[in-house]
Amino acid sequence: MKLAEPVETFAIDINDIRDDSATINVSWEHVRVPVKLQLDLVGPLTAQIRMAMAGAGRKPYTQAAGFYLEHDIDLPQALQWTETAIAEKAAPNNLHRKAEILAKMGRKDEALAAARQSLEMARQTPGGIGTEYTTLNQQLIRRLGGAK
Repeated sequence: MKLAEPVETFAIDINDIRDDSATINVSWEHVRVPVKLQLDLVGPLTAQIRMAMAGAGRKPYTQAAGFYLEHDIDLPQALQWTETAIAEKAAPNNLHRKAEILAKMGRKDEALAAARQSLEMARQTPGGIGTEYTTLNQQLIRRLGGAK
């Protein structure tokens, strides 16, 4: 790409960083060369999550469900893991994740109920996590059209 303003010192920068890609820009004088990098993190991480969940010992239910939610992978499985995490420890973050999964699955009424339950728990939780999940749940409830 031709640049309008010259770059006096040879520069390499990385932009547009995503889970599966980034762009490396090499710039000097009046030229920028963008190099797009693509990688598959989802496939290998999904395989690792499945192995961890099938193995013995403590399971990363919360983290596995979060990864599946973020990457739109097997949402019923993500919901099951989240419900197991809630059974182990009912916390605003787990209940909020349940609400997000249910919303993504199109189960609005259940999502609203979970978000409201998480909101009440967050309001009773002191410190940053309480404040963070109060805000996140309020935003989710509004997004789902459940704000009164």
